[in-house]
Amino acid sequence: MDGLRFFVDCVLNSPNPCSKTRPTLSGAATSKPETTDRESSSTSFEPSSGVGVSFVPVIGQQPKEEIGRQSVLDAFSCHFAGPERAKPVALADALSARPSASVSGQLEGDRLPSIVQLTSAFGRLKPNKAAGISGLPSEVFRAAPVLAAQAFWPVLLKSIVRGPFPFQWRGGAAVTVPKPGKASNELEGYRSVILLEPSAKAAQVAYRPLLHDEFLKLRTRVHFGGVAGAPLSLPAACVKAHLLHLNATGSSGGAVFVDCKSAYYSVAREVLKATPAQLADDEWAHRRAAIFFTQEADRRAFIAALRAHPAPAQLSHCPELATILRRQLEGTWFTTRPESHTVMQAESGTMPGSPVADLLFGVVFHRILSDINACLNELGCCAFPGFCQNGETSPTEPTWADDVCILFQVVKAQQLEEVLQAIMQVVTTAMQQQGLAANLGAGKTECMLVAHGPGSQTVRRNLLTHAQPSVSFNGPKGPAKVRLVPSYTHLGCVLRADGNDLPALRHREQQAQSMYGPVRRKLLCNPYLTEREKLEVFRSRILSSFLHGAGLLVLRTKAEQDKFTEVISRFHRGIFRPILSISSTGYSNEEIATILNLALPSELLDVARARTLADICNAGLDPVLRCLCSDQDWWSQAIKASVTVGLLPRAAETVDDLRRIMPSTAKSVSLACRRFLRTRCASRKFDRTKLVPRDEPDVPAVTHSAGPALAWPCHLCHQAFSGRRQLAVHLSKHHGQRPAQVRCAFGTSCQKCQVEFWSLRRLTEHLRKSDLCRAVYSASDIDADAPAPTTNAYAWQPAVRVEGPSPWWATLAPPLCDEPS
Repeated sequence: MDGLRFFVDCVLNSPNPCSKTRPTLSGAATSKPETTDRESSSTSFEPSSGVGVSFVPVIGQQPKEEIGRQSVLDAFSCHFAGPERAKPVALADALSARPSASVSGQLEGDRLPSIVQLTSAFGRLKPNKAAGISGLPSEVFRAAPVLAAQAFWPVLLKSIVRGPFPFQWRGGAAVTVPKPGKASNELEGYRSVILLEPSAKAAQVAYRPLLHDEFLKLRTRVHFGGVAGAPLSLPAACVKAHLLHLNATGSSGGAVFVDCKSAYYSVAREVLKATPAQLADDEWAHRRAAIFFTQEADRRAFIAALRAHPAPAQLSHCPELATILRRQLEGTWFTTRPESHTVMQAESGTMPGSPVADLLFGVVFHRILSDINACLNELGCCAFPGFCQNGETSPTEPTWADDVCILFQVVKAQQLEEVLQAIMQVVTTAMQQQGLAANLGAGKTECMLVAHGPGSQTVRRNLLTHAQPSVSFNGPKGPAKVRLVPSYTHLGCVLRADGNDLPALRHREQQAQSMYGPVRRKLLCNPYLTEREKLEVFRSRILSSFLHGAGLLVLRTKAEQDKFTEVISRFHRGIFRPILSISSTGYSNEEIATILNLALPSELLDVARARTLADICNAGLDPVLRCLCSDQDWWSQAIKASVTVGLLPRAAETVDDLRRIMPSTAKSVSLACRRFLRTRCASRKFDRTKLVPRDEPDVPAVTHSAGPALAWPCHLCHQAFSGRRQLAVHLSKHHGQRPAQVRCAFGTSCQKCQVEFWSLRRLTEHLRKSDLCRAVYSASDIDADAPAPTTNAYAWQPAVRVEGPSPWWATLAPPLCDEPS
């Protein structure tokens, strides 16, 4: 703490480089702060003393209900201790714990974090972040990064050589963060995040480049979590390309989305801090295994996996990093009550909330991904077959942090269940050996199957026609099930087994809408913000939220294209009045975008596709590019967009051609995209003097239509149409006469055909196509259910025959009618 006192005293008694004044310690404590006009005004709010209401915190449900601050925080402490295998230790004992032995070998000083790196780390600390137990915010250290490095660099080097790290650097205050969609009155509705001291964060940021370099040598080619400069679009592109290829070629396969329970808290970290002597010591290994498992067989498997893990061998080539990690992970702790005399000492986890937690987890998690790759190679069901050249490994397990997607493809649809069982068995076993467990609940670990070809209909009926489709497998703790789903939200985007993009657009619209309401009420209507500031908030918060993952959209159908354009245009119209105080009535979508100096939806889509193509190309994912090139749907759109944006001088024909002409740096790609948007926005002009309220434009209405090509006349008005379906739509919209199949459909199965369709929407579609069934339902004289949504219903569960007798009305044979449907 002497170094900390010295640093704080230097900061408080040294000139601020950003200020002309020199505050002193006494001045900072006694001088009256300068007041602004708003603070000194008579209307400023001052809370009255004695009127505050103090609420007593309560957590849990009766009879296990904790009441009061101390009881609630202690309950959280015990709850958070579970995943980290933490035990209570007296604070005095934790402070006086005997440090580990000094470094036995020799460390290269030029490979240790330098004072320049530590200075840079202090200068890059994020402002406006919660402080640690000491209460010192990061702004104190950012104000004088050189002084901070001078005070703490000797502490860092001394800790590396002698060990361990300072007590404040190995733990901190555990604060509760609500989990989305979880109950707020239960302990399970919260997760913990460690509030580290700013000096601890700076020390970890200083040695992060060293850890990052070793992680790059160890990781698989599609393990992107923690990799500097790797965008989220890379793992998403692997999954999207795989699903598009399966549907385009009529192949069978799937994607397994794996979710870990408390991954960063429960992962075994022995491979990060164990010395070679400890790994060879059976007594030490069994003692560590006993912390994780009670069964002897599980302990032996844990020890075998620990000794077979490639991380210790890789770290042995960099003893400086290995020493740093041992010092960092020795005796980690957390507390929910800083005033308590007891702390929880953790035995697992990578200290979630620390700057290196993702890389530490990635180093340990690498073994699981290697086991998955070996399993897929043994089964012969790796994804992207035929697209890997010159010994390239197949990108079958795209990973971001602890979000893993396992891609597989089989020769015959009948192999899907067997292969899925084998994959899940390997995944759950490998995770258990690293102290992890798969979360098999709804929306967590799930599988999306795609079945095509001979026998696929039988496979779909066997697997998907249950109330909750799933596949059973033998897990490490007995029989288990993995759910089968038609769609999954992966890395913020909704993927569907048939490749349709409409669910993804709706999901991103909901996410953007949740931000749009508060931003419009509180910021866009704020008179103290300029028009430029309001537009910047709109672009960075609302528009970017909707455009997340837009670069991978295919938008095959007109409904998908119209949905993309409609959402962005609606947001443009929504911010028009709050910013300009004029209604958007009478202005076209292009005029609104021109007035606000915003890009058009088509331009934003071109930029998103061009960026994604450049990211995939520069990441070296050639098998993914070849797969996309073979299907042509997304490839042709992305190539055209890249030429339009200016990333490519011409259209690339092959992947090798693309790699030759695509800009190789992220900076050049970003500059080209920004230049394109600026140029397009500047090319559209609008005279602001003509910015006045307009009336609703007149829309011409068709009152009479006839002709040889319009063979379907309306019996209620003087209009005619070219097809039966167009006439049905006209009758429904203009005369309120809905089609017969909508007026008579009820339930989910056709009683005439004895076929189960699983939804009212699909039954309605069946009645539209079958004249006899529609006539029977119309003559049944049974009230219909409310009409089902007609927007892109997905026939994921196959129609199956229903056993049993038919009702008496389904045996009738009423006359058919010619009513349009």
